[in-house]
Amino acid sequence: MSKDGAFIFEGLPWLVAKQEIIGQLKEDAIQSEETDRILVEVGLSLDTKVKQTVIYNFQDDQLVSGEYLFITSDDQYFAEMGKELKALFAEGFSGPLTMNLAVLDQADASSRQEEHIIWEGSDRSSLRLNLLTTEQGDYLLQIHGTSPQPEREGLH
Repeated sequence: MSKDGAFIFEGLPWLVAKQEIIGQLKEDAIQSEETDRILVEVGLSLDTKVKQTVIYNFQDDQLVSGEYLFITSDDQYFAEMGKELKALFAEGFSGPLTMNLAVLDQADASSRQEEHIIWEGSDRSSLRLNLLTTEQGDYLLQIHGTSPQPEREGLH
């Protein structure tokens, strides 16, 4: 997730070619391969309470962002997941740009309010953590990493 203050996705360099990623994935793991994204369902053998999906997003055939989706119907499990993430992120990342890690203490309640937390990497890459609920009422944790953004010129 983070290397030298910059955010990475699945250990891959940003802007890597889509075909290179496809070559590294197990063929039967690819759930959907669209023009601008690949969905991979990950089986968590240790935990059947959570459905995990990994999404690779492409622009001009290059990796520009990636997402981890964790879905569960168990509110207590989701709340516990939030607390574990809070400890992990507090230890591994400097302070977020928006919100604070306290929303993870009550992840189940925060998801009903669609809370999010954003960090920016030293290279202008970013990481966004969204606490959401699905249309079916399940709890959804989305971790979305984005490639570095180009510098913007100021208005003259």
